Amino acid sequence: MQRTPLTVIALCLVPLAMVGCKAAPRTLAQARSQDAEQGDMWSRRGGAALTGPGRLALAEVSVEFVTSKFETGDTRQAAFIPPHPVFLAAGAAGVGRKDVEFDDSAFEQIASRVGQSLRQELSSRGWDLIDPTQVASADAFDAFDALEPGEPRPVSELNFAATDTGRVRTMRVLPAEGGRVITGPTGKREENARKALLTELGADALLRAVIRVGVYNGHASFEEGSRILLTTPKGASTLTARHSLLSDTPVLDDDATNATFSVSQASYLTAVGATAPVFVRRAIDALGR
Repeated sequence: MQRTPLTVIALCLVPLAMVGCKAAPRTLAQARSQDAEQGDMWSRRGGAALTGPGRLALAEVSVEFVTSKFETGDTRQAAFIPPHPVFLAAGAAGVGRKDVEFDDSAFEQIASRVGQSLRQELSSRGWDLIDPTQVASADAFDAFDALEPGEPRPVSELNFAATDTGRVRTMRVLPAEGGRVITGPTGKREENARKALLTELGADALLRAVIRVGVYNGHASFEEGSRILLTTPKGASTLTARHSLLSDTPVLDDDATNATFSVSQASYLTAVGATAPVFVRRAIDALGR
């Protein structure tokens, strides 16, 4: 197929835009072998630490499925694409766009597996988890703007900054295991809502976890952009994923193309079972430091 002049120009300009590239994400096997770098996957900001055990409330466990993104066509992604008319036009023409197709039933099953990994990690460390229904029924939970139980949220974004797996275009956000996706408020009001909920429940810690997943180089990706908000009686902290983690095994159907990632549900669930516990474990380790 002959490329349009716009496509040719955009591809020629991509190296100029890649002044500063993201480090390529590590696979599960690489992460396990690089013990000296275990602490760099997640970054914590704030004075609160997750030390216990004790009673812990999960105010939210949501999974962001990246369903469309832009990639630069290399193993390392450009950290920033300038908002130049040529790049805007190239994006509109679909240059570098990758769409991810999940079966409808896969969303809920994958979200559930991710939620189970988090719950199992916390329980293995002795935390007594407060039932999500009890958390959502607390009076203080009304301070949050939340979707109905199990209701998904579509998200569309225009990003010039990229993660190490590309620039997110659209996502589908699902709560894990019948929970609720929280959509607001933000900033200090959101932090105050978490503090009030923690106090009402009499918990030792409260978490809001949003884990981002997708596909990169044919593998399941647990992605940079995932975040966990921690609240304790001593304060609050924000944990963000600085690097993505890729599954060791591929997750695509045979009919996947260069532009469309068609996900094999069985392969993706297998990849989640192996990769999610490591990604979550690194997060809880970072919260405890």
